[in-house]
Amino acid sequence: MDAVQRMRAMAQRNGNLKTTPQQTVQTQTVEGGEQAIVLSRMVGVENVQMNTSDASSPFVFIEGVPSSVGRADKLRNQVEIIRQQKRVREIDIE
Repeated sequence: MDAVQRMRAMAQRNGNLKTTPQQTVQTQTVEGGEQAIVLSRMVGVENVQMNTSDASSPFVFIEGVPSSVGRADKLRNQVEIIRQQKRVREIDIE
């Protein structure tokens, strides 16, 4: 992984690693306080995570939902409608 990060840093310094409509380039702080260059490719899919109140399955994670279809937003909206119908509220207790 260090070699990959060195190559990405060199490419970024030389102006060959930039954010484009197809890819986002970000620098993030990782474990140990080191900087890592992270590439996010945008290929028309998104991931959806739903938090549940079920202790055995605290969340549901759906990967690769086509974003052009808008399924993720439809799914989120449906969950919110059902929450409102059942009068379910979210409470954070620390």
